[in-house]
Amino acid sequence: MVKSVTAECGCEVIERRCTDTVCCDQAKQYGITAVPTIVVDGVVVFQGRPTEAQAKAILKVA
Repeated sequence: MVKSVTAECGCEVIERRCTDTVCCDQAKQYGITAVPTIVVDGVVVFQGRPTEAQAKAILKVA
């Protein structure tokens, strides 16, 4: 969902699948309690699965 929405604006998307302690530790530092989670510029902006409209609003894609 997020990848398709960001394709409209050319935003960079990095998807991480935590399978090691380094990634899990980073998730804890962000305070992530649900997946998927959207982090923009180091700030958690959404946790859970967004609708297309929510993703566009979060990422400010018209």
